[in-house]
Amino acid sequence: MTVRAEAEQALRDGLEHHRAGDGETAAQCYRRALDAAPEYAEALHLMGVIELQAGHWNEAADWIEKAITINDTAPAYHDHLAVIHRNQGRVEDAEMGHRRALAIDPKFASAHNNLATTLRQAGRLSEALQSARRALEAAPKDPTIAVNAGTLFMETRAYASAAEAFAKAAEARPDSAAMHERLGVALFRAGRIETAETAFRNAVRLAPKSQNSRRWLVDVLLALERADEASEVARALVEDAPDDTELKATAGVAALRAGDLDGAEAIFEAALERDARCLPAIVGQAVISASRGRIAEAMAHYREVLAIDPDNVDAYGNLAMYGDDGLDAADADHLAGLLRRKDLPEDLRATVSFALAQYLERVGEADAAWDWYVTGNMLRRAHLRGVGHVFDAARHAGFVDARRRIFTPGFFAAREGFGNAGERPVFVVGLPRSGTTLVEHILAAHPAVFGAGELRDLPIMAVRRTQAMAGGEKPYPESVAELSAQQIDALAEDYLARLAVRAPDSAEHVIDKMPFNFLHLGLIHLMFPNARIVHCRRDVRDIGLSCFTINFTDAHPWTTDLGDIADYVNAYLRLMAHWRDVLPEGAMTEIDYEALVADQEGESRRLVQSVGLDWDPDCLEFQTSERVVTTASRAQVRRPIYASSVGRWRRREAVLGAMLDRLEGGTVGD
Repeated sequence: MTVRAEAEQALRDGLEHHRAGDGETAAQCYRRALDAAPEYAEALHLMGVIELQAGHWNEAADWIEKAITINDTAPAYHDHLAVIHRNQGRVEDAEMGHRRALAIDPKFASAHNNLATTLRQAGRLSEALQSARRALEAAPKDPTIAVNAGTLFMETRAYASAAEAFAKAAEARPDSAAMHERLGVALFRAGRIETAETAFRNAVRLAPKSQNSRRWLVDVLLALERADEASEVARALVEDAPDDTELKATAGVAALRAGDLDGAEAIFEAALERDARCLPAIVGQAVISASRGRIAEAMAHYREVLAIDPDNVDAYGNLAMYGDDGLDAADADHLAGLLRRKDLPEDLRATVSFALAQYLERVGEADAAWDWYVTGNMLRRAHLRGVGHVFDAARHAGFVDARRRIFTPGFFAAREGFGNAGERPVFVVGLPRSGTTLVEHILAAHPAVFGAGELRDLPIMAVRRTQAMAGGEKPYPESVAELSAQQIDALAEDYLARLAVRAPDSAEHVIDKMPFNFLHLGLIHLMFPNARIVHCRRDVRDIGLSCFTINFTDAHPWTTDLGDIADYVNAYLRLMAHWRDVLPEGAMTEIDYEALVADQEGESRRLVQSVGLDWDPDCLEFQTSERVVTTASRAQVRRPIYASSVGRWRRREAVLGAMLDRLEGGTVGD
């Protein structure tokens, strides 16, 4: 064997050990190669890599610099020396080294990947993102590059890109629970909740006892309104780690969302017995108190949160909703200071802006308040766009027109006899801020009625289930036209079963007050031809203003722009006019907020009669009820009906031009 052949064999042996993770034996082989051929550039380079992986920066640099003096055309040599320079704090030298490697080979994926990391360390995130994307293009199946790119995308809140990157990593390493978990987090952040569930379930399948993946699965199930399943997963988590107060708090949140307020309260108390400073548990107590109408108690809990975490933006945001006793001048000063923090994300900046606006409006600084509402909506809009929630007026109008095209008198005539003849469900619909919570509260004060709140079951059935039942090819609402009587009956039975879980058997009627079910009245009438529908109407100018000044928990991107609000309202008006034309007389009762304010008893009696019940005087004392309210109206609905919000838009008319100029037709939805 020649000397050169001996060196090459030693190098091959070293690479085999190196790839197996045995760096010590690999180094011995590389030294053998160098003993045979001292100018063997690749052996010098690989000795440098061994030292680099051991964190011996100076020794690594010495080896690789020697390799470069012998062969300066190998891109990996320059790239690895650049990584060493970055770890030595020589970021400019590192960037130059990566770029030398790329000058030799513009498609060298590792150099693009490492340059992205170096640029990120230098704070040049936009350039880092470009390099990460080039690395992915050059090596789309390399899991290391995909993870690095995905991590960078997550840091810059480019969640959709992160999901694409982590999907590549999970595809390359399908047996890695960590890869599926990373993918799940990115999908969740990008708003792709159902796909995120699949990713987390894959992670849990591969690592059944993973606390982190199961905790994320709880969040996903809650986002999908499957609180019972979330509660089951959370209970299992607590059983595996009974001393973990954060897990107890997670289980409490799941129980709360499942409607078990007493159970949630007990869990939060148990968590706080172990750790009196457990913030999620204190926040959970605040939510329970507010939901039950104990506003002063809720505020005290949020003050507890701020005593522990003075910068807790969500606590300030919740306090701001509670009128005169919510925020004070010191709070406003602190919030203004928070906005000077460069690390405060857009969504939290939006919350701060809305809180400041609500405070300033309360103290009479109307113009300054409006400026903060505008800022809050700009920030919220940017945040929502970043996670994939964008309102497209033309697309939404197309959805509405499809409903008008499908659900015609002929459509219903051809399907006479479809659906469940029961009258238990009552659907309260309308735009947000139209009085749906108030109407539900009045009805739920009746002993024969249970208010189940805003349920997402019907929209999920409409958009997803009907398409699957129809074979998956036609989207909703076209899919509904393909369904048989048996399939519609199955949907109705499934919906009733879900209601039964939430409501006591004694309830003659159960209210589903998801406002956006106005989009699905055709399907609702097909499923439940005898069900009562209550449409809440209000001057849409007041609705538009109210929506613009609320920092909604759900996305609703159309509420962040006055012009978009007008477009959304116009589509709503067209659709409601259509439902009036095609639904049979008596199927839908319309309650005007202004009329209810002017004649509470008269309109309340008409409301109760519309669902087929005898009058009960408790319906006039709805504000004293302790039933749960979780919507943005939870503070207002605890007070008697008041008229101050009627015509509120007139006080802001000068700044509402973008909305007022685009609104079409009537102002109350008729």
